[in-house]
Amino acid sequence: MAPQTGTGYAPAGIGVTSTSTDLTKYAQALLSGTAPGMAALGPRIRIDSGALAGQQMGLAWVVSDADGHDVTWHNGMTAGMTSMLVVDRQAQAGVIVLGNRARDLTGAGLILLAGTDDPGIPAPPPVDGDTVAWVAVGIPLVLLFAFGAVRGRSRSRVLGQGLGAAGAVLLWGIAQPWDWAPPWTFGVALGVGVAGGVIAAMRWHRLPWLPPRRRAPAIIAFVLGVAWFCLMVGFAVYVGTLIPRTPAG
Repeated sequence: MAPQTGTGYAPAGIGVTSTSTDLTKYAQALLSGTAPGMAALGPRIRIDSGALAGQQMGLAWVVSDADGHDVTWHNGMTAGMTSMLVVDRQAQAGVIVLGNRARDLTGAGLILLAGTDDPGIPAPPPVDGDTVAWVAVGIPLVLLFAFGAVRGRSRSRVLGQGLGAAGAVLLWGIAQPWDWAPPWTFGVALGVGVAGGVIAAMRWHRLPWLPPRRRAPAIIAFVLGVAWFCLMVGFAVYVGTLIPRTPAG
């Protein structure tokens, strides 16, 4: 897996790496009101849906109500580390939590700031529900292709299943659900898919394009596999257009 460098943030002078010392200085500046862009911490819009419904958003900051005053926080995550910064400007207190795993630390930060197991502020769920279905689609399609690579009786069915599995793995990689599905699970799925491809290639010359009987299911599997793969490639291209690029040089 390539390092997540966040080069798209370079024009703003930031990236995805920091230190506890730097974050402490930043938290102190936020509490004292001397940090640049303090207006970004102020609530701008109300969140009406999802796990954070009822809370408010500043400019990238989540503003939560804690016993009648605002607590402001933001978190971050890559495939190998997690961070959480929460400040209570009225109480002049702040908490920084750093982790070396892709596990959300928002709840831990809010609990530490409140000094109780129930901070009264809902933290984001530990599992990103938006990506569960993406992974749930990938696992059966990869397993189906692995089975078809060994037992399939026609090129059309095996190829359709292979393209379906490739599209599912591509979708899994785009989703990057590392907060609840460790990267090694993606590696296992990719490995099973590659192994299936090798087996299918070894059997390819012995398989007809269509089976002697029940040709319709084989044709349907092929058409659906091609359509699914093309859809996922198109989606990947679309997502790629959303990633900020830094100018060369």
